[in-house]
Amino acid sequence: MKLQWKMLRRGQNSEIEGIIKFMKEQCIRYDNILTNSKVRIRTDLIEKTTELKRCMQKEDMDEEQFQEYLEEQRLTGILLVDKDLEIIQNICTEKIPTSLWKNAFRNQNLQNVFSYKNRVLTDQIVTDEEETYYYTAMSDGDADKIVVCYENASKKAEQEDEVSIETILTGYKVERNGIVALTDGETVISSNDETMQGKKISDCPRIMMFNSAWIPESLVCVEENGNIYYGRHTNCGQYYIYVFFPKNEVFAERGMVMTYAVCLYLAFWFILLEIRRRGEKRRRDDLEYQHNIINAISKIYMTNYVVDLKKNKFEIIRAPEIVSKVAKNFKTASEIVDAVTEYFVGKDYQEGMREVTELSTISDRLRGKEALNYTFKDRGGTWFMLNVLPKRILPNGEIESVIFTAQDEP
Repeated sequence: MKLQWKMLRRGQNSEIEGIIKFMKEQCIRYDNILTNSKVRIRTDLIEKTTELKRCMQKEDMDEEQFQEYLEEQRLTGILLVDKDLEIIQNICTEKIPTSLWKNAFRNQNLQNVFSYKNRVLTDQIVTDEEETYYYTAMSDGDADKIVVCYENASKKAEQEDEVSIETILTGYKVERNGIVALTDGETVISSNDETMQGKKISDCPRIMMFNSAWIPESLVCVEENGNIYYGRHTNCGQYYIYVFFPKNEVFAERGMVMTYAVCLYLAFWFILLEIRRRGEKRRRDDLEYQHNIINAISKIYMTNYVVDLKKNKFEIIRAPEIVSKVAKNFKTASEIVDAVTEYFVGKDYQEGMREVTELSTISDRLRGKEALNYTFKDRGGTWFMLNVLPKRILPNGEIESVIFTAQDEP
């Protein structure tokens, strides 16, 4: 019986390991989709704002024309701001309090846009109702007004049919009444058990007990309201994954003879082989998916590279040949980033570029933000906009790696 117990326990642990592995792959895939989506949405908003600026330069637009442009481009709102950073016109479908805009303008030093006609600012605003809006601001060309276009981030994602982390487990079936839950450390953000969806961790006794009884890579046992559950939990980036089964499902075959236990062991062995086969297929799919993401970003930006802040490593996704040649002469990411600034950024903008790209502080500066951006001229006098986006975030909120993208200004 002891051998049977060990075999059942080992088989159950292996099955849970397979589920956890699948969930980690889904979380990583979601993060990659989200990163690519943020780049695409920001670029799309810049293009819409630039086109509105061109329309304003051709003719004096009235409120009806602004409303028509807003509807055609599916924007949430358009603002015109004067030199005192006062909103002089507001055409929108969802109004954001003026106090929030003033704080955002002040934090972004929006008045600097009047000094540089080609400068572009992008950022986000979060309202008291926890609605997030992306916005882009630029001069109207006459250094008289600033044009601001903004979009509701969540509605934009719905329009593009993006994957939602909240629905990642909807309809997910696990044999023997297994329950899977995905949390952010405070709230259950997805689960195949609808009664857990959206609850605070503190309101889920089973999860709280699993946290207390946690043993790395081991199956643990907890009791809730007289019911016993076996399971495991682990983390993946900023997410936590829980998998558990009721005791009666785990040991449904406990009374069987040793021969059946051996057969069960063989069955689990074949399951493991199948999980490995599927895992290899998923890895191939992920490689193809990552390749598609890189291609998508490369079509948007002329220069893209990834920096691992922990390992101080630099990986070029796409860059002009001359940039690649310079990068080959240096080993660490910090050396390469400094060299790119030295060789390619105009002297008047090098100090600002070094402040934005300082790798030792970039994690703290990006914490809680969608991106950092900086508009500059290269040595040939062409305007560019640099975006720095978080790529991988650790459970404690520290940013492990970032994506640098650069695009010439229209």
